[in-house]
Amino acid sequence: MNRLVGRVVLAALLLMTVAGKIHISAKSSPDATISRAVVKVLAAHGMSGQVRVSSTRDVLRFSVEVRSPGCERTIEILPVDINLQAAPLFDIVVEPGYTMSFAYLDRTWRFEDRMDMRFTWLRNKALSIIGFGRFVTIPTGLLIAEPPGCHVGPVDWSLVWDTRTLTSGQKSAQQSG
Repeated sequence: MNRLVGRVVLAALLLMTVAGKIHISAKSSPDATISRAVVKVLAAHGMSGQVRVSSTRDVLRFSVEVRSPGCERTIEILPVDINLQAAPLFDIVVEPGYTMSFAYLDRTWRFEDRMDMRFTWLRNKALSIIGFGRFVTIPTGLLIAEPPGCHVGPVDWSLVWDTRTLTSGQKSAQQSG
């Protein structure tokens, strides 16, 4: 009888885990959540009205496009997985001549650095587990692609993953939906 109870409990846990994952993925994708947070952060830096969210990419589903003053071309901000599996496609997705940088949590890199991004995730995940984290540690970073001669300006990208930014974005999405 004890074996049967144990198996039933394990089966129930497995089903609840799968159901929870399906519910979370149907509710909101991390890319969409990050894109909304990017729009909020850019608006807080005085770039409201210059931001457009599009879903024209097949590989990288969402992008936020910013038109910086004095620039003819748009700056693109694309959510990417911090494992950078799509890295071979960056040269295809990002227009030639654009300068790429990567932002994740409290760091910004001028080149692809999987190990440092993963270490940053691990450090902040440990801090959030013990109650000292200020970030939501979803494994989605940002690829910031800037055309020649254009710069998005001094933006505190860490606000994108700040618990207050993401929490308020989820509340407003739930209220409108």
